[in-house]
Amino acid sequence: MTDDTDDGGLGGNFDEALFAEVSRTQIADVPTEDSLDPACMIRAVARYLSLRLGGDDAATNCAFVHSPYLISDVPLVNGATKMRHHHLTRSRKHNPFGRVHLVSPGLNEAASEEVDCDDPETLHAWLDARGMLDRPTVWIETASRRMVWYPNGMAGEDAALTLELPMPMPSDIDEAAIDEALRIFHEKVAMIPRSDPKFWHDPGLHVPCQDTEKLMQKALSIALDVHFHDDLVIREYKLAGSVVDFVIHQVGTGEPKPACALELKILREKHHHADAAKASPCAKRTNALSVTNGIEQAAIARDELGTRFAYLAAFDMRATDDDAVMTGAAAKAARLSVITRRYFMFNAKKSYRKATVASQLAKGGAQKSNPRRP
Repeated sequence: MTDDTDDGGLGGNFDEALFAEVSRTQIADVPTEDSLDPACMIRAVARYLSLRLGGDDAATNCAFVHSPYLISDVPLVNGATKMRHHHLTRSRKHNPFGRVHLVSPGLNEAASEEVDCDDPETLHAWLDARGMLDRPTVWIETASRRMVWYPNGMAGEDAALTLELPMPMPSDIDEAAIDEALRIFHEKVAMIPRSDPKFWHDPGLHVPCQDTEKLMQKALSIALDVHFHDDLVIREYKLAGSVVDFVIHQVGTGEPKPACALELKILREKHHHADAAKASPCAKRTNALSVTNGIEQAAIARDELGTRFAYLAAFDMRATDDDAVMTGAAAKAARLSVITRRYFMFNAKKSYRKATVASQLAKGGAQKSNPRRP
């Protein structure tokens, strides 16, 4: 049990106000069934480190390892019998660097050991010696503000995802910041098929996974939390008559203020089927309705919550990179003042390379046919 009179070796007194503030800005929207989900951990780590990166103590790297049942893991940490479980969020004075932390997903409890995390091989050996190579792990390279997320542990390095912790955001969340967050997520996570997170059931046949929108929503939730790490992102925000996928709140110095209502939609070439060869085509009308419904949902959420922005982000899994479905809804989006964005998802790296080369050649031809005047 945690001794609330002890500061867990963190130094300084227990700061109840600070702990309440950090807890409030942690993962407020995680449903009960996700309470042990290691994906929740990376969001909490981003929030936790945002207060500490860039200081004089942030000279060495650190790592966080998923521990759903911490008590059974404590003996694996050197000197653990002399340690108490402690809340990492208790004090700003706590120095997390140069250590490996076994943590619960929300960072509510942890056991730590000093380890040379600057050397990935040393960290790999530390995990291997404790049978933890398959544990979801976050490695933080402090100098470059990079987080490397190993969802399958360091044994599955091929599935690693690198996320950049941005410098502190401007005081107001603006359209440029939201666009940048969506752009980074698209380029690093959704644009090309990955093994984790996986959105394609059969990319060759353009068949999406079952519940693709939920999978995309969960992955985007992590990316938004990392990007807006000083603010509050709530997933599946319930309104009087509907639900909006995300509401981004500006935290600042007072109560959180809703800044953006964001609705997520998937455009499909085919519907999911366990036997990909039997997957049925998705009608053009279905995709068109998905876009218009998303625009309406975002607008309703903005009006009910008073956000500054309303967004529809459509992730396009169709065979052809065609913006007609968005153009057809442009008039409605303009009337309702909803910003729409479409992000095309290639079904293979080869398709992405082919499209990129074609685009570069087209630009080169345009430059030659329209030479600049001296």
